[in-house]
Amino acid sequence: MAWKIGLIDHAASQATFNIRYRPATWPGALIANNGYRRLTFSQSIPYLAANIVTIRRQLPANPQHLFNLNLQGGFGPTYKLALQFFVTNGSDPIYDRYAHLGALAIDQGLSPGSTVQNYRPVQSWNDYQAFQSLLRRNGFQPQGAMFVSRDDDRALWVYGHFFR
Repeated sequence: MAWKIGLIDHAASQATFNIRYRPATWPGALIANNGYRRLTFSQSIPYLAANIVTIRRQLPANPQHLFNLNLQGGFGPTYKLALQFFVTNGSDPIYDRYAHLGALAIDQGLSPGSTVQNYRPVQSWNDYQAFQSLLRRNGFQPQGAMFVSRDDDRALWVYGHFFR
C-alpha cells in the first residue's frame, strides 16, 4: 500500500536496490496526499496488517469481502481494489481510472485525444465486475494466475492517459 499511496521514495529505492520510504510520512502517521485531499491511513493499515490472513481466507468464499470493508481514512474503492489485486496475487485485476478509460476507449474504437463515453468510476462490486467483463471483452488475457498480464496492465494505464 505504501507504493499505491505514494509513500515510497522511488529514486532512493532504485539507487539502493531496497525499498526506501519517504521520511516525512513513514513509518509515522501514514498520511498521504492524493492530489485532491489529505488521506490518513493511521487506523486502516494497522487493521489490515493485523487481519490480512483472515481477509485472504475469506476472499474465495466472498470475493467482495475486502471491497465491502468499512476502512477508515482514505480507503475508497480504487485503493481497496489495489489491495485486492495484491492480496489475490493478481487474480483480480488492479483498477484505476486510466486503465478503465483505456479499456473503454478500445471498446469504443476511439482515437487518442477523444472523449470516452459512459465513463463512470467503479463505486460498487457490480461496477468492478463490469470492468472485469470489459477487459475480457477487449481480449485481455491472463498471464499465469494473473487476470491480466502486467505488460497489458501497464500498456492500458498508459493508453488511458490519452483520453478524456
